[in-house]
Amino acid sequence: MRGAATFSTDVAAEGMLYAAFVRSSEAHGTILRVDTSRADAIAGVVASYTGPRLGSLRIPAPQPMAAGAFEMPVLAQQTARYVGQPIAMVVAATPALAADGAEAVEVDIDPRPAVISSLRALEGDVLVFDEAGSNVVVERSVGSKDGSVDGAVTVSLRVESPRLDPVAIEPYAAVALAEPDGSTTLWCNSGTPLFTRDGIATTLGIGSDDIRVRVGAVGGAFGQRGGFRPEHVVVVAASRELRRPVKWVAGRREQFLIGEHGRDVIHDVTITADRDGVLQGIEIDILANLGAFPHRGSFIPMTMIQHATGPYTIPNVFISARAVLTNTAPTGPYRGAGRPEAGLVIEQALDAVAAATGVAPDVVRRRNFVAPSAMPVTMANGLTHDGGDYEALADRSSDLLADKAGFHSGRAKPGRRIGTGSASFIEATAGMPAVGEYGRVEIVADGVNAYTASISSGQGHETVWPQVVADALGVDDEMVNVVSGDTRYVRQGTGTFGSRSAPLGAAALSVSAAAVKQKLLKAAAAILEADPDDLIVESGHVGVRGAPGSSVSFADAADFAAENGEPLSADHLFVPDHQPVASGCYGAVVSVDVETGDFDLLEVVAVDDCGVHLNPMIVGGQVHGGLGQGLGQVMFERMVYDESGQPVTTTLMDYSIPDATSLPSFTTSHLTTPSTGNPLGVKGVGEAGTIGAPPAVLAAVQSAIGAQPGGSAVLRMPLLPETVWRAAREAAGTP
Repeated sequence: MRGAATFSTDVAAEGMLYAAFVRSSEAHGTILRVDTSRADAIAGVVASYTGPRLGSLRIPAPQPMAAGAFEMPVLAQQTARYVGQPIAMVVAATPALAADGAEAVEVDIDPRPAVISSLRALEGDVLVFDEAGSNVVVERSVGSKDGSVDGAVTVSLRVESPRLDPVAIEPYAAVALAEPDGSTTLWCNSGTPLFTRDGIATTLGIGSDDIRVRVGAVGGAFGQRGGFRPEHVVVVAASRELRRPVKWVAGRREQFLIGEHGRDVIHDVTITADRDGVLQGIEIDILANLGAFPHRGSFIPMTMIQHATGPYTIPNVFISARAVLTNTAPTGPYRGAGRPEAGLVIEQALDAVAAATGVAPDVVRRRNFVAPSAMPVTMANGLTHDGGDYEALADRSSDLLADKAGFHSGRAKPGRRIGTGSASFIEATAGMPAVGEYGRVEIVADGVNAYTASISSGQGHETVWPQVVADALGVDDEMVNVVSGDTRYVRQGTGTFGSRSAPLGAAALSVSAAAVKQKLLKAAAAILEADPDDLIVESGHVGVRGAPGSSVSFADAADFAAENGEPLSADHLFVPDHQPVASGCYGAVVSVDVETGDFDLLEVVAVDDCGVHLNPMIVGGQVHGGLGQGLGQVMFERMVYDESGQPVTTTLMDYSIPDATSLPSFTTSHLTTPSTGNPLGVKGVGEAGTIGAPPAVLAAVQSAIGAQPGGSAVLRMPLLPETVWRAAREAAGTP
């Protein structure tokens, strides 16, 4: 807001060139011709690139189930598979000339039938990859259908999560700077600069040391920043060939075209319970749309499986997942990455059980929560609940929600109905725990340096990480300088995604700092000729307890230690023995006009257990941000394609996101169950709002209009006025 942040687009260099991409106008087709001659003739156009010129560079599919035939060309050559797929790139002296050059490139595409929906993709009459023989690229299942289920009530329902765009502040960007030594520095808004460095190097066939990746301000990642894109590869290749800096920053419409989009999944559920609402069994079929290439979206169905039973004990479980290709932009992780989809499904299923049995929804939940005394326990779908009190969260949320609902019920406007809804959820955090996270801490002459691969994209790392290191060392946090987002200085580690920064990144720094403190005390003890147990650390000095005049500065201790071959530094790769599981219970109060379908979101209550709070203000900000995006999903947001595969929501005029005026004030509260999976006791909270808010609001609107999950009145996101109006009429039996 002060204009002090450096985004990728702010990076300047002498002799900068600008890139613009030529993209497919067809969702599916055979590329007959790509002619750049008219572009090359424009004064100021420096170069143009096509697939053949780059030597058919391809990005390997990262998942074993999607390997081989599904490699992603950095520039399409024979086949276009979605609108927006890059086909050529023009480099020019100014952005306007680059855009003119891209417009002048002639591309002939022979259109082919396209498949857009995941349900149609299952039919297989239109294939995204002919050689694959099927559009299904992922199939997984857990549990068994053989379990005996004697429940008296069985309910079936379909739950859909629409396709979304993350809409980060800055769209994708790549600024490649040719260095004098022949290497390339790439500025980009990545949450995983080391993955980006290694992936681009592998694609180009060069060494990792030939690329340095730097990350400035990211302006929101939301899952979309967790890898690298074809455009990154082409921009780097151009800069290396031309020996000039090359910049590409996507326009907002371009960003909507190319993704990565999130969600776009259908769940078909059958759930069985006895007459008291005690769950007996559940069967879930998951169908996920991966778009045209099965890359970073491929693992998300596995996360849905893992979270499918939520915070509940269900004796008999069978969950199957299929992921299909379609002629749409690739999907990938979006804030929550499988957890919001799964949370929505199980909460809708429990509301359906409540409606079928006549047992109140909150009672159904309480009768089926995993008990604190049962934890740790591993469920049939593979997730271990490591600790928490789900009923206590629900109790606190219920008390807060009842107070808010009572206030609004007494002030309801004529013709409007008040509805309330709640949703309990869990979230396994510390994404990709098996690879851990790296941290390094060193004491230098002017303070303390902390190196981490965790990238801040709005989470406040620059505030919290110094506090973590300072607490471990016993110094003021102003002494700590955090270094991240630069592969020259942080040469190993993973990055930021999946609520992993605090449970893994901060833990690695804390362990490293504790090790450095022991080295510091040893060095100071040698200098002061004292017992290490008699030393205290304060304000950048180490002193002898009870002897105020006897102390040594950090700088002198660092010099002494270095001279004796034991520098005051330590690094650590923290790998937990299990994932923490955060949890929460959210509630919503709405006011609905059933005659128009318009509804007002009056209150949102959020009660979380995210473990220990490293910084309460930062935790509050993360909850607010997650709620904003979760409410955007349920109320406004939807990425839409027409039947031919043309995206129709490609501007912020037609893809709606929430603003400050469309959100209520939030009532937040917390319970704390420290995680045993890391030394700080943290669990993670950045994605909680996207998991808990949508089912709570959906349930509140359903209660207001009398709709029931699995009943004749189907209410699907986003809750646009027409959608609510139709469901209200169906619930009332009105033609």
